[in-house]
Amino acid sequence: MENNPHYSPGDNLSYSQENIDAIHDSDEDADVPNNVAIGHLPDHGSIDNINSDYTPRNEEEWIPTNEIEDLMMENVGYTDGDNSPEAYSAMKILALQRCLSGKPFVVSGTGNRLLPDFNNPSILTWLFPHLDPWGIGGFHESRRKIKISMREQLSHLLNSSDLSFVQDPELAFAVFNMLRKLHVYRDIRFRVAKYEHERIIKELQTVRPNDLKSLSAAVEKNPMFRAEDPEHKRIVALLRKVTMTTRNLPGSNGYKMSMRRNVRAIINGRGAPTLFITLNPSDVHNPLIRILGGSYEEIDVMLDGEDIQSWRRKVYAAKNPAACAKFFDLMITTFIDVILKYGRDEAGIYGYCEAYYGVVEAQGKGTLHLHMLVWLRGHLSPQQLQERLRMSTEYRERFVQWLESIIMNEFPSLHENRADEPSRNKRQRSKDLGEPHPGTIASPSTLNMDTRPSSEFW
Repeated sequence: MENNPHYSPGDNLSYSQENIDAIHDSDEDADVPNNVAIGHLPDHGSIDNINSDYTPRNEEEWIPTNEIEDLMMENVGYTDGDNSPEAYSAMKILALQRCLSGKPFVVSGTGNRLLPDFNNPSILTWLFPHLDPWGIGGFHESRRKIKISMREQLSHLLNSSDLSFVQDPELAFAVFNMLRKLHVYRDIRFRVAKYEHERIIKELQTVRPNDLKSLSAAVEKNPMFRAEDPEHKRIVALLRKVTMTTRNLPGSNGYKMSMRRNVRAIINGRGAPTLFITLNPSDVHNPLIRILGGSYEEIDVMLDGEDIQSWRRKVYAAKNPAACAKFFDLMITTFIDVILKYGRDEAGIYGYCEAYYGVVEAQGKGTLHLHMLVWLRGHLSPQQLQERLRMSTEYRERFVQWLESIIMNEFPSLHENRADEPSRNKRQRSKDLGEPHPGTIASPSTLNMDTRPSSEFW
């Protein structure tokens, strides 16, 4: 602290050993901080439904107590929404009611009060003193000759050979929240028709807080509430005149509308999409996760398949979200380059890909997956396709043959004769057969592959 200029005592900053000592009851053991409360939810079927998926990841796995080094908990929780209205209309009414009632509120924005998130060289060393102990590597550092943005510096830190940044459980998420707030601050606008500016302001000043309070309670109780009272109708009509717009804020309605327009633009130019594809790479089991996370020891053993227990793979993936993100990006870009062969004048597995549009979203367990529309050359419009399938038996047979070649909804055949196939009525787990998990085995080697052009290979 003596050598860190950002911790120098001043009018707005002081050090309190008493506050530091109050965080924990004892200096000997790393117990739960006193400012953290732990709650327990009874086991209930609804919890299993929320966390269920098509893989057996939620099946109980015995973990020796003496091997657990981390606190393990379910990643889905519940909040009491009685006092936290979720409906946008209810939130807007509640905010307006508070302002008109003269009650205090906190303005979220930039400034020199409280703790500014933006353009603050001290924020990194204040929040993460172990990552910037000398106070010389903060965001927007004035002594830095080449100016870089907060996002660029975060990307550099997460890709640095110093793993302390990427392995910190909070850095990436805390800074991402700051970047998102900055994005909101820059992009959100409240829009009112120009010719109604003065009228809207005058009407807002005539709204009575009690009417807003009753309307807020009604909307909070029933998000589908329809106003019947004349004053409530007037308030609702007034609020509809004030709309919130965003230019390019991920997750916002404006961003979703922009993506829909992009898809419609491709449809106008290319016609209806041919395929809808969902990609869900298995980051927990793939050995690339540990390689991307910096674990290079015994790579040959790792690539042979399941060298560590399943729960240890899950813990490693949870501790290395950056490695999981790199793995996901690698899988998706490889799919586009190798499977679709987009941008090349040669056919991919499905055909000649002329366009694609993909949207990434997070699953309940926190990992990523992708939904993608694919446009193939020569694909007919829905009306033309229906007509060709009805009129031409040959075309119909070839179309079905093509679908059968790219879509599989059954287990791969192990024998030439279907009668020799084993029964699939009971799930057979790889561990029951004494085999490694299929997801932990490295992909086929490309060293001895056929080097003929894909057109000749197919």
